[in-house]
Amino acid sequence: MFQSTIYTQFIRICPMEWHIYIALRFELLGPLPGSYALGVEDGSTQLTASSIRSPTYPADEGRLNAVVGDELSGSWKPKENNQGQWLQANLSDVKSVIGVVTQGSPYGKEWVTSYKVSWSDNGANFTFVENVNGTEIFSGNTDQNTEVTQMFKSAIDAQFIRISPVTWNVDPALRIEILGPCQDNEVPNLICPHDTSETTDPGNTTSSATWNDPTVTDNVDSNLTVTCSSASGSSFDAGSTIVNCSATDNAGNTNSCTFNVTVKEIDIEVPTLTCPDNINQATNLGQSTSSATWNDPAVTDNVDSSLSVTCSPVSGFSFSVGSTPVICSAKDTAGNTGSCTFNVTVKDIEVPTVMCPDDISQTTVQGQSTSSATWNDSAVTDNVDSSLSVICSHVSGLSFSVGSTPVICSAKDTAGNIGSCTFNITVKDEEIPNVICPSDISKFTIEGQSTSTATWREPVVIDNVDFSLSATCSRASGTLFSVGSTTVNCSVEDSAGNTGSCTFNVEVIDIDIPTVMCPDDISQTTIQGQSTSAATWNEPIVTDNVDSTLSANCSRASGSYFRVGTTAVTCSATDTAGKTGSCTFNVEVEDIEVPSVSCPDDMSQATDQGQSTSSATWNDLTVTDNVDSSLSVTCSPVSGLSFSVGSTPVICSAKDTAGNTGSCTFNVTVKDEDIPNVICPSDISKFTVEGQSTSLAAWHEPTVIDNVDVSLSATCSRANGSSFSVGSTTVKCSAEDTAGNTGSCSFNVEVIDIEIPTVTCPNYVSQTAVQGQSTLSATWNEPIVTDNVDSTLSANCSRAPGSYFRVGTTAVTCSATDTAGNTGGCTFNVEVEADSYFWICTWIS
Repeated sequence: MFQSTIYTQFIRICPMEWHIYIALRFELLGPLPGSYALGVEDGSTQLTASSIRSPTYPADEGRLNAVVGDELSGSWKPKENNQGQWLQANLSDVKSVIGVVTQGSPYGKEWVTSYKVSWSDNGANFTFVENVNGTEIFSGNTDQNTEVTQMFKSAIDAQFIRISPVTWNVDPALRIEILGPCQDNEVPNLICPHDTSETTDPGNTTSSATWNDPTVTDNVDSNLTVTCSSASGSSFDAGSTIVNCSATDNAGNTNSCTFNVTVKEIDIEVPTLTCPDNINQATNLGQSTSSATWNDPAVTDNVDSSLSVTCSPVSGFSFSVGSTPVICSAKDTAGNTGSCTFNVTVKDIEVPTVMCPDDISQTTVQGQSTSSATWNDSAVTDNVDSSLSVICSHVSGLSFSVGSTPVICSAKDTAGNIGSCTFNITVKDEEIPNVICPSDISKFTIEGQSTSTATWREPVVIDNVDFSLSATCSRASGTLFSVGSTTVNCSVEDSAGNTGSCTFNVEVIDIDIPTVMCPDDISQTTIQGQSTSAATWNEPIVTDNVDSTLSANCSRASGSYFRVGTTAVTCSATDTAGKTGSCTFNVEVEDIEVPSVSCPDDMSQATDQGQSTSSATWNDLTVTDNVDSSLSVTCSPVSGLSFSVGSTPVICSAKDTAGNTGSCTFNVTVKDEDIPNVICPSDISKFTVEGQSTSLAAWHEPTVIDNVDVSLSATCSRANGSSFSVGSTTVKCSAEDTAGNTGSCSFNVEVIDIEIPTVTCPNYVSQTAVQGQSTLSATWNEPIVTDNVDSTLSANCSRAPGSYFRVGTTAVTCSATDTAGNTGGCTFNVEVEADSYFWICTWIS
């Protein structure tokens, strides 16, 4: 039902969705009878409920326009907010119910936004009001006090009506009234036609009388039927007959009217003539006319017995091509004239003769896949028409593709006879393909190998006819090439057998230096009482991608003496290509005794008031060493420094003259209790990636502000740049500072599908009609529909497989719409050719 009455003359139904094909049957409804309240608001109807929130919200307060009173809220509200609650009206006995009126709570901003209605005639078994989709969900209120009326599609006979909230604002507060239909006691307004007068039918004492249907209007019903004692077109005897007509509305109110039909006896019957059958004949040979003869028509009359007949044109007249009506008439003594007509049709069945030029053969234009062909117009002669024009399937001077193309020329005379002829235009391709190789390639050997992999773009092939040729090369891209220069040959052959080729070189250069593997660094302490130590090692190992027997030379020999400290020993080897490799290892002689440093105990304190730091101080540390007696201690951070939130290690160290460093550590801990502030990006809206049901979404990383930590980053439930499916996805982000305090935020990523389905039609359908017929039933495979989201779409076509197609070419259009409302389509042609026998049979007939 519409939300309000529409006053109009024309109504259009526009299908939005359908199953297989659009098929529809419908009826239009006028306004329903008026309604009246069934006693909820005035208190005469009992109200009960599934539960109440408190004595302030009883079921009896659920009456339309109830107001707030002493200890009463002015509305009903259930104990719990769920869809199992209901407010019930008992109408005392079974009554006709046509609608419901609802309000929210007058006390607070609480109302029911949607609800279901169920009914019962015994209070035990309830049935929900339904629509075509199942249980109907009625729209409720959008504020506290506005009355919202919902009318049912049809009246319900019930004693008990239940309102079950489905959704609500804050709480399901409700005030209701139940509506019943008003009674219609007004009779229809009926207007009969005027009295009518007729004469007797020919040869009879009766006459049939016809009239316009009586006009009927009603205060409620718009399509009432009028019933008359005699139907329009009935036969009436001579004299006057009263016709009674009546109409009854849906409320049982009846009204009637009358009019008179008078039949007078008179001779007005015209003579009856029986003409011969229509005459069909061909033109006389070599002429555009044909003479036709016939027997005079027979004539009868209810009074006169020997009437004469006159025809125009007369029998034996020469008739031109086409259909000529012959009118014959006779008049009786009462002056009544009767007539009949038959047609004389002269047909021209000789087809025109069309003479085509000889077949044409030529080569393609240089660099092109076509060649233009010209010819003289075809000559045409006809037995009747002297200036017929010839139409060819291809015009002279058109560019023709490689291969043989039939040109069909035809002429049609004014009688519709068609003559035709055919000649062929053959275009040959003799141009070789142009193959363009990549430039010469220079590669270095793969590390550790004597070869290298060379890759290149496939050679470009340009041909005047074939647009998707690819070349074949003597070596495949991506294969291994040895050191030196290698020639690669590439060639291609087009569909006409013409071959083109090109070459390029691949050069591999050895740049791999020998690999020299030194021994591990050597670390040892000085010999007792000395400042040096002798070091020995194994000779370095030398490997090369080409040379296998190289040896290394080192800057110091194994067994040499080394002083305290670190000495670098360099070893090198040179291969036959002049490439030198080397390695270095260290010989370290150490004094390994470190000084001893004593630290204070760990310190713990809160941040200074209003700051993210706290200053900490301590006494100087003591240090002892086995050699040095006056070493100084350095701490990092220093005493008196401001420390950030968290635990900061303080490392204090002392170094002796030998470079040995001793150290100790103690911790300064500053506590932070403020949570970070995480600021998310705005909501994001993206379109799907072409050919996919998802889209990548990227955003600026959330901003994190903390009283202590200046470089916090948030972790999100989905990674930046992730793929999102169609619909809305909530991304949650959080950050935890070093003190374990956590802050969070969220934003939405919506992916919208805008890609139309791809509909792939079948190939061009071409078939020949069955001998002697001009139509053919054509079939094809259903179009294939693919979509980036929906996987089970089907296409609707303008013509169904198996339909009959006339001779010629018919375009069939197919389309499909996905769940997002995007529509794609395609078109293919169905061509039906007439069998040559069709034309011969037409001529003979």
